[in-house]
Order: sequence, then C-alpha cells, then structure tokens
Amino acid sequence: MGRWRGRGNRPAQVIGAGAAPRVEDLRRLGLAAGRSAAACVIAANLGVLRREHRAIRGIRIAMMNALRLVTCLAGAVALATPAPAADRNPVVLVHGLLRGPIDRQAAALRRSGRSVFVFNYRPSTGTVPIERLTDRLDAFVRSRIGAGKRYDMVGTSQGSLVARLHAQRLLSRDPAHCQLERLVLVSPPNRGTRLASLACAVPGLKRLFRGIAQMRPGSTFLRRLNRRADLLSQIQLTTVWTAADGVIVPARNALLGVGREQQIPVLGHSRMVASDRSTQAMIEALDRTVPRFPFPAQPGASVSPAAR
Repeated sequence: MGRWRGRGNRPAQVIGAGAAPRVEDLRRLGLAAGRSAAACVIAANLGVLRREHRAIRGIRIAMMNALRLVTCLAGAVALATPAPAADRNPVVLVHGLLRGPIDRQAAALRRSGRSVFVFNYRPSTGTVPIERLTDRLDAFVRSRIGAGKRYDMVGTSQGSLVARLHAQRLLSRDPAHCQLERLVLVSPPNRGTRLASLACAVPGLKRLFRGIAQMRPGSTFLRRLNRRADLLSQIQLTTVWTAADGVIVPARNALLGVGREQQIPVLGHSRMVASDRSTQAMIEALDRTVPRFPFPAQPGASVSPAAR
C-alpha cells in the first residue's frame, strides 16, 4: 500500500509503485531538467568566455611587451647615434645617376656625429647638363649652410663632377672666403668614361642625354673643368676609387692628379657607395685635420657660376 498525502480536508492520491504520475509532478520534473540543462549551457559558455578572456589577456600582454621592446630599441638607436659634434662641419651629399643608395652614406655620416644635407636633384637620368645641376647645388648650399659657415662635401659618380664644379666656382671667385674645407669624390669620372661614349653613339642620344655626353673622355665640359683642376689644391681633396669599377672605364680615369688619392678593394661601381670600405674611407677623409684660419673681415662671397 502507498501512503496518503493530502492538503487540508482533501484526501491526496496515493503515490506508490502502482500510482500514475500527476501532471504537476511531470511539470516540476521538466522544470528541474530544464534548469539543469540551462545550468550546463551557462557553465559551458562561462568556460568559453574564460578561455577567450585568457587569450585576449595574453594578446594584450604580448602587445605591451612588443611595445616595450620597440621603445627600448628606439632608445638604444638614439643613444648609438650621437648628436652632431660642434667641431665637425656639416656635410653636403651629392648623389650620382639614378640616385643610388645615398641614404646609406647619409646614415653612416650621421652615426659619426655629423649633420648631413642630401642634395636630391631631379631628374637624375643624365638628361640635365652638369652646369645646370651645379646651379641648383649652389642655391641649395646657400639655403642650407648660409654665409660664413664652413662645410664639407661628398660627391659620388656624376655627383662628383657637380661637386667639383661647385668647388671650383667658389675657389675661382674668392678662395679667401671659400667656406668649403673638404671635398671627397667617390668613383668620379674626372677624365670621363668610355661607357658614356658608347651610350651616346646612337644618333639622337647625345642630344637627349646631355649630362651623360659631358662625361665622355675629352668632352668640351671635361676639358674646361680639368683646365682649372689646380684650384682644388687650396682645399682638402680626397679621391676614393677602385681598379675594379666597371663603369669608370678605364678605372684610372677617376684620378685627377690633385689632392689625396685612395684606392680601395671594392668590386663594382655601385658597391663604391654601398660598401663598408668606401664608407669608412669617406669618413676617414672627412676626419682629416684642416688648418683653419679666420675669414677676412669682408663678408663671404656668394657662389657664382663664373668658372665653367
């Protein structure tokens, strides 16, 4: 027999082994099962949320560590790059055809404690005459350096001829007020290159590539420029060249016979700008001591295209 359950005076049904389940009991059991299922779903979602939170937290920590690393590296670079020394002249860089890796040279000079001004001329494809490029360089120096301030200059390839003409204009006008102290020429076509003659052998190219045509051996431009090469003995001139140039043909056409000439074992014309050996030779040339005398009382003369 089952037991009796009742509420008040109403007799309750017998719940026992043979009794049929009531609707209320079934609903109660269903609610309990639903609560259990919901609890399981909520618990599973909480687990997923916890894992996602841990993943997001890990990403955030990784990003913070990366930011700290970048900050430390930036500080190390800033410490490794000294401020421009007061006793070192600013340097004007003049690149060659198609610009080349001039930024590598500029970065090396800045690491050595110098302020650097890069003269970027356009176009750099050899279509502009060297005299016109030098006019732009003269104006660039006046705007960046100013009057009465000493500076050094580095020219590479065709840029060497632009830098040479700039220096010879200054020295021919008033050597006593020449602000340029050191001139470094890297792989210069001082006496021309046969490749320029070959490039201008095609009819019409000589007129189109006037800057390249001026670098032919024996060109009118080079004859006039080299006629006054002795002017460069009044400043500290260094020529850095290689016997394996490949563009300055023959390689000894880089030599001018004035100033200091340094041959380095570098293979290829383009490597003369990018190699560590040529960069080191350039910095050593700029580090050489120059006897200094005060400028005369007369104001410094401006650059003039008198010597061409």
